[in-house]
Amino acid sequence: MDGVSLEAMFYAFLRLSAFFVVMPFPGMTTPGPVKLVLSGTLAWSLTAPGPIPALTLPAMMLEILVGLVAGFLIRVVIQAFTFGGEAAGTQMGLASIGFFNPLESQITLLGSAFTFLVLGLFALGDGPARLLAFLHRFLELMPAGQAELRFDPRLVASEEGRRFFVLGLMTAAPMIASVFCAQVVLAVLARAVPTLNLLIEGPGLTISAGIVGFFASLHSFGGLVTRALAEQLQVAGRILFG
Repeated sequence: MDGVSLEAMFYAFLRLSAFFVVMPFPGMTTPGPVKLVLSGTLAWSLTAPGPIPALTLPAMMLEILVGLVAGFLIRVVIQAFTFGGEAAGTQMGLASIGFFNPLESQITLLGSAFTFLVLGLFALGDGPARLLAFLHRFLELMPAGQAELRFDPRLVASEEGRRFFVLGLMTAAPMIASVFCAQVVLAVLARAVPTLNLLIEGPGLTISAGIVGFFASLHSFGGLVTRALAEQLQVAGRILFG
C-alpha cells in the first residue's frame, strides 16, 4: 500500500459506505458497524496509489452521491425480481400475507421468497467476485477524490425504469399466466356448474396454479438472475465510467 494516501482512502471509504447503504448485498438490515468495516476494508485494499487529493466538502459530497448512484443501479435488478414476486403474489391472492425481507421491513410472501432466492443465487454464484471486480474498476477508472457524474439523470431514470418493469414482468409472467388460465377454468366451471362455490374452490385452485407456474419457471430463473446481474454491472460501469 505504499503511495496510497489517507485522504484517498478516506474518499474511497465515503464512496463505498454510500454504496453499501443502498446495495442489496449484504442487505438493508445489516448492522451499520458491519457495513462500515466492510467499506473500510475494501477502501484500504482497493485504493490505488496516486496524487494526494485535498479534503474538501464538495468533493466528499460528490463521492457520497456517486456511491449512492452506483448502489441504486445494482439494487434496481434485485427490486425488479421482488416486484415480480409481489405482482404474482397479488394475482394468487397472497398479498395480505406479510413476511420479513432483508431489503424492506415487510413485504408479501412471494416478494420475500423471490428476494431471498435472488440474494442466495447472487451469494452462492459468482456474484461476490463480479461485485469485487466492479468495485476495483470503480476506484481504478474513477480514482478516489476525483469522482464526477458523467451521465444524464433523465436518461438513466428512463432506461432503468424500463429495465425494472421488463425484469419484473419476465419474473412474474409464468405464474400470472398460470393463474389466468386457472381463473378462465373457474369461469367456465361456474357457468357449467351453477352450484359450484367459487369462494371455497377458487382460492385453492388459484394458488395451486401459481405454484405450478413457479416450479415450471425454476429451470430458467437462475439463468435469468445471473444474466441480469452481470448485465446490470456492465450497464452501471458504462453509466458511471463513460
